[in-house]
Amino acid sequence: FIFDEDCLPGLGVEAGPIPQNNVFGYLDWLPGFAKWEVSATVETCIGNGPAARMRINLGLHAAQTYAFRIRVATNPAVQPSPNLWTLEYAGESCVPFDGFTLWTFTQHDLLPTDTAASLEQQPIPNPLVFRFRPHREVNADP
Repeated sequence: FIFDEDCLPGLGVEAGPIPQNNVFGYLDWLPGFAKWEVSATVETCIGNGPAARMRINLGLHAAQTYAFRIRVATNPAVQPSPNLWTLEYAGESCVPFDGFTLWTFTQHDLLPTDTAASLEQQPIPNPLVFRFRPHREVNADP
């Protein structure tokens, strides 16, 4: 995963009128997560490859679970292994935790049914068989 160099525009810590900026998107604030304190504003967010550093003003409290949303500039070409994330705050870091599974395809094949070469004057069609298994169902309806 690669973060934008200036990752502040893609960072969300609250619920508001614009769902794409909200921590939980179109969902209401989820139970079990504390809302960020008004004083705990994010001053900067600087991405450097797979790391993002946020400067947060004082205000977050111990023993609270806070949620935030950060945009990823680029997903990796393949699922990382191990797919672990860590957070560090005020010199303390957490135990690595599982990252999310990419919404991509697994078990994919691209097989030609014919490998005949053709001449420019006489093209020969080469049908392909493309098989894949989507990781997540994505509905066509919004």
